[in-house]
Amino acid sequence: MKRTHRTISLILSVAMLLGVLGLPAEAGGFVPAGSGTSASSEPLTVVTQPESQTVNPGATVWLTVTAQGGKTPYTYQWYRSSSATAAGSRVSTNQNYTFTTVSRYSGYTYYCVITDAKGDSVTSGRAKITIGTNAESEALSVKTQPQSQTVSAGASVQLTVTAQGGKTPYTYQWYRSSSATAAGSRVSTSQTYTFTAIARYSGYTYYCVITDAKGDSVTSDQAKLTVGMNAEPEALSVKTQPQSQTVSTGASVQLTVTAQGGKTPY
Repeated sequence: MKRTHRTISLILSVAMLLGVLGLPAEAGGFVPAGSGTSASSEPLTVVTQPESQTVNPGATVWLTVTAQGGKTPYTYQWYRSSSATAAGSRVSTNQNYTFTTVSRYSGYTYYCVITDAKGDSVTSGRAKITIGTNAESEALSVKTQPQSQTVSAGASVQLTVTAQGGKTPYTYQWYRSSSATAAGSRVSTSQTYTFTAIARYSGYTYYCVITDAKGDSVTSDQAKLTVGMNAEPEALSVKTQPQSQTVSTGASVQLTVTAQGGKTPY
């Protein structure tokens, strides 16, 4: 017992001495029971990179980065550069950099240097911002197609389309046709076409021609409408789901759903 007490006293004395000298107990090879050792963190890395964008003058651009590893908290320094290699000038110290586009900066690149609490730093990839009323974008296409429906006479019918790519804003022209090949007649210029089902139009098809600001156009699929006094509706369900989107701050976002079956109106 005396030897045990002497050992404990010696350990405590060493720990106290190290404390007086301002050294951590680990420096003398002593680790207090239950304290454990701090696990080394993973290297500082960029998890979310800023993304290149094509926008019109005056649009709001939102660039963001996220980091992991190293030692928190992180600091951020954004740069704007006239080329893909030049260092550029400092523009923001926020994690999220939001700004209004100016034509003279079209083609410039933006990147962020993230520094952790230990002083280690990592540089994000470069995001190129292209600005101009004639800026190239992806081709115009139909994102959400109108859906065929079976309803009773007098029921409310809703057909909708969404587009992507091209140059906004879009215009819409709906057509009703007696067959899958005939051009048909114009019935609406709204993105969503809502009307009351009439028995004499049972079997007709409906489609939409979408035109962008450059004059390019794309035609949706044809939706067939079956109308009957005793039409047996299917169970109520969601036909078109809302779609995830990535947009700039201030941009207009449109979410839509369409249903089928059950009993209208919804």
